[in-house]
Amino acid sequence: MSYNYIKYFRLRFITFLIITTLVLILFFILEVALGPGSTQGFRAITILISNIMGHSYGEDIEVRIVLDYRLPRALLGLALGMVLSLGGVLLQSALRNPLAEPYLLGIAGGAAFGAILSYIFLPSIIGIYLGPLIAAIMGMLALGITLGIARAAGFTATTIILAGISTSTMFSAVNAILLLYFYEKVRGAHFWFFGTLSTSTWIYAKIAIIIAIVLLLISMFLVRLMNSLILGDEIAKTLGIEPSRARLILLSLAATSSSILIAFTGPIGFIGLIAPHIARLLVGHDHRALIPLSALIGASLILSADLFARLGVRPSELPLGAITAAFGVPFFLYLLIKSRGKYGF
Repeated sequence: MSYNYIKYFRLRFITFLIITTLVLILFFILEVALGPGSTQGFRAITILISNIMGHSYGEDIEVRIVLDYRLPRALLGLALGMVLSLGGVLLQSALRNPLAEPYLLGIAGGAAFGAILSYIFLPSIIGIYLGPLIAAIMGMLALGITLGIARAAGFTATTIILAGISTSTMFSAVNAILLLYFYEKVRGAHFWFFGTLSTSTWIYAKIAIIIAIVLLLISMFLVRLMNSLILGDEIAKTLGIEPSRARLILLSLAATSSSILIAFTGPIGFIGLIAPHIARLLVGHDHRALIPLSALIGASLILSADLFARLGVRPSELPLGAITAAFGVPFFLYLLIKSRGKYGF
């Protein structure tokens, strides 16, 4: 690889990194500045900056709207987008399948199932803390079911996606039955079931941000491993990497982190599919550039979708999961048709 090409790649990556960072900042500001209530635009941003700097500004109700509702919601959305997009990158490199992502592989449905079980059978105080753990376990179990079915069917890229869709549909059906049967007990979870950031709290936001940062750092640490896996098992072995162990690490990271955040927000799909593909179009397949760019794009997609969810039909609110599916399904079908059965990187 020539010096000029490396220089061009670095310049291209830095350019797109700056652009996507600025886009993310813009959507984050809009998420805080706009929403229900009379506190809008520049006044909301002024309240945010003043109170963060320790200067009391604005009426109590305005401060609560900005600091206790919009800010944690924006932070949760940012973290959710990062985790789902990074989960997509991890799954795609582990399975060498560019169509893999947490929702399509059944992880989201399994995590939602675990969260609903905690809603139903655990006291609310305990469920707040154990719900994400149960969701993570069920997300891992759902991924195991998907991979088991795919292996029995030949373990091709096609069977993995078909098995994931089947697992996701199965869990969605079970979740719907549970929500209907225990309607009185889980009345508040019905909107959550379609994916939303309206459940955001400072506790959720802090946990989500920590998970997103840790996942990003771990993913960057595993760049060499992922770059080796997408070249094939034989090449990975020559580079000193055990493919089966590497896949287990990547799959576990993706399933666990995605499941915990899905327990907070409900199942939200296709971000883990769209963000990595946009990043690949911009900077190629090298995970050194793909990982940070995917995280920024995924966060921007979630925040922009949530803005539309809150402002599109005011004073009502649309389910975030429905919006991501609205542009995610056509994107998935486009990739499926474009590949014409060739699922390589």
